[in-house]
Amino acid sequence: MEIIKSNKGGDKGYVYVVKHIGISKITWRCSKRCSMKCTGELYTDLKIENPEVKTGHSHSKDDDSVKVEKDLCAMKERSKTGLSKPLGVYAPEISKLDGNTRAKTMLKEL
Repeated sequence: MEIIKSNKGGDKGYVYVVKHIGISKITWRCSKRCSMKCTGELYTDLKIENPEVKTGHSHSKDDDSVKVEKDLCAMKERSKTGLSKPLGVYAPEISKLDGNTRAKTMLKEL
């Protein structure tokens, strides 16, 4: 499982958000819960290791979605830590992405 700097994580083509942090584990749910009514959930330990699927997804995986989330979070972090305005970080980074990821990133932000 790969963790993205927000409260999101990506695993095998799906993006998850933190649902609950318990005493010994974290419950994650699919980021498409609202838009696609997906009930996909998994558990990890508190070190965000050993993912265990609780409920499967109602949609196919999308590796590009994980890449889009990673790229957007990286851009947001750079705009927070630098002197550049968000557009000054966003525009050059978008131009570096492959066409498929670029299209999904731009649609997601609009």
